[in-house]
Amino acid sequence: MEVLFVTKPVKLVREAKTLKIIDIENNTSRKIPLRIINSVYLFGNVDLTQGARNLLLENNKEIYYFSSKGEFKGVLHNAKLSS
Repeated sequence: MEVLFVTKPVKLVREAKTLKIIDIENNTSRKIPLRIINSVYLFGNVDLTQGARNLLLENNKEIYYFSSKGEFKGVLHNAKLSS
């Protein structure tokens, strides 16, 4: 998996070097190792915790935001500045 698409309302949580996806409606969860993700595409109402966001940015993973209808809202990426 290079791109993680999240298309339904879930919560993304940091757990060590993995992202844990919690589906509150179905009371299920799934862990995805960070090493297999290059970028994350979030559609609609996805709860991305601060810890999960920081984990992605610290590991140079881009986060793309879209509306539930697929309209592009923005992108978040790590832009480390060098001196």
